[in-house]
Amino acid sequence: MTNSCGSSRRPRPSRSLARLAACLLMVWLAWPCERVHLAFIEGLGLGQVESRNGRGWQTATKVRERLGSLSRKTSNSKTGDSKGQVKALTTRIKEARSAIELMGILDETVDAPYFDYIHAAAVYHTLATFRRMKGSLPSGCAESTALLKLNALLQDFIKRSKVGPRELGNVFWAVAVLFDAVPVVTQLSPDIARGLSLQTHSMDPQALSNCLWAAAHLKDAVPDDVLNIIPALAIQIPEKVDDMIPQALSNCLWASAQLKDVAPDDVMRIVPALAVQIPGKVDDMIPQHLSNCLWASAHLKEVVPDVVKILPALSAKLPGKADAMNPHELANSVHGLVVLQDSVPEARELLQTTSQTNFLKAAASKVSDLLPNLSGNDLHLAVPLTVWACGRTGLDFQPLLTAVARRFGKTTLSTLSDWGLCALTWSYQKLDLTMQFRDFQKALRAEVAKRGLSESDVEGSQTSYLEKTGQTEKQTG
Repeated sequence: MTNSCGSSRRPRPSRSLARLAACLLMVWLAWPCERVHLAFIEGLGLGQVESRNGRGWQTATKVRERLGSLSRKTSNSKTGDSKGQVKALTTRIKEARSAIELMGILDETVDAPYFDYIHAAAVYHTLATFRRMKGSLPSGCAESTALLKLNALLQDFIKRSKVGPRELGNVFWAVAVLFDAVPVVTQLSPDIARGLSLQTHSMDPQALSNCLWAAAHLKDAVPDDVLNIIPALAIQIPEKVDDMIPQALSNCLWASAQLKDVAPDDVMRIVPALAVQIPGKVDDMIPQHLSNCLWASAHLKEVVPDVVKILPALSAKLPGKADAMNPHELANSVHGLVVLQDSVPEARELLQTTSQTNFLKAAASKVSDLLPNLSGNDLHLAVPLTVWACGRTGLDFQPLLTAVARRFGKTTLSTLSDWGLCALTWSYQKLDLTMQFRDFQKALRAEVAKRGLSESDVEGSQTSYLEKTGQTEKQTG
């Protein structure tokens, strides 16, 4: 038969024939009958195969590749049934009620021919969401065979450019949440960084914000990959910042503060654009957004002076917000106000002991009330930072000093960071002029000596918070 151009056309083999032939051919190729091999292969429509007689020889490996390609095309074709399976699996993943249930779904379906890149991205995003909600994952997740398969599968999808910008951004965010609990996910970061650097122009403002947040969290775990993606984000964020919601703005500012030392040029490109937008959207910011912005501004003011333009608007929203903040939000806020008070009169007003809008006093009161039940960073970082802010401003707030001295005995001082210990020592020395807390001061001094810290370490704590410590929380993305 010839087509309209006069070329001959072979009838295409049926898919069932191709599958049957895949098995039979492996046996036939073991037989020393070249002519039969060639006729059989050409009859399957796999292309002409020359004999080895002076014109080369098509190896069995090449034949297997052709058959394998045909088989994959057959198994991956989206029939009506498989489309239903794809949709149903996506729903199951997103509606999983626990990490254990999610891992069960993954184990059951990861080898299915209809498991695609959307499912892979959804699994990572859902697992990361459980990690953020619960703070941890069930034991065994990190070594799950199904998760290892998923990792390899998604790497292949990314390398073959099958994953779109939305899914890449979701996976990058998930890697930032999971990397310390499931270290294998960092194997994805080189491919994600290459993929994202080519697709950031297609991302919406929220996805760009999530990616910058993820880069900030991964800057120490996978520094090279982070450095590869930041320039592309720095180009796109200023162009799309107008459409960012308050959460995205605050996350970008927080991330910029984290990245200022590793990518200063990119940060200098991003921050001025954020500073222009924040005042107009500050009315819609929740307390966490306000505290993130204040903390970030304190860290950025020397690198990007334009950041101070946002501070009057932020300061104006703080009065009355202390009751709605948790300890790390309070600590971030008072830290920002203390560092910025010389640059912004509105910040200085919120710290004055005679002011009716004294935010620091309200924050100290809230921390005092919560202190008996605090733990983790709320206790070991947020509390010393709040006391430090009182010491820096001369606010002798007795309820806080009493609560801290009562909670931190000799057995718990060892859990403080060196900066936290020195900051408490310096603050009590400055504020407890009547030596009401003499015994507690002695305990602090004993711990300082035990660690081999010096008087200069204690004195230096009053100004070195920015260099000695990091943020008091893992911010939301």
